[in-house]
Amino acid sequence: MGEPKPEEERTWQPTLPRLFDLWRLFLAHTNSEELVQQLAQKLAEALRADRVSLMLLDETGRVLTIAAAVGLPPDVVADTRIGPGEGIAGWVALTGEGLLLPEGPGVPGPLREAMAREEIASALCVPLQVEGRVIGVLNLARLKGRSSFTPRHLGFVSLLAERAAIAIRVTRLRSELRAGEEFV
Repeated sequence: MGEPKPEEERTWQPTLPRLFDLWRLFLAHTNSEELVQQLAQKLAEALRADRVSLMLLDETGRVLTIAAAVGLPPDVVADTRIGPGEGIAGWVALTGEGLLLPEGPGVPGPLREAMAREEIASALCVPLQVEGRVIGVLNLARLKGRSSFTPRHLGFVSLLAERAAIAIRVTRLRSELRAGEEFV
């Protein structure tokens, strides 16, 4: 397929087959762990992201951990623990607002340094929210030498994050119901 040309990236639109694949994921799963694993993979493909992580808040709402990842080393996945307000993902979890990075000269120096260290050219970070409550954060990155994400990408991922959060919540509720039925 090859790398898209810069003009293709500026005019990028999600394709219907990719949308249908993602929609099917939301309806087909009864296990939230399988759902998040497949969602991370499908988003990496659909958005040509080098790295994807789907982070979920624990039951206390105080710690984000990586539930699914593409392109990240296993030790990073296993060791990452972020509180709301810490780092980019923590800030998104705290505020409930998505980010497109880098976006202009307003990106703080430490953030630019962290992106340079990780060789990240562009990143998207969006909250997973259900009924106004953040349950997690979705992160996508393209590495150095790749074209940047655009506001269109951010809009697409934000819409998917809304549906993904609902699907995750529904699969969790189904699991809780099954566990309750087995207990009775």
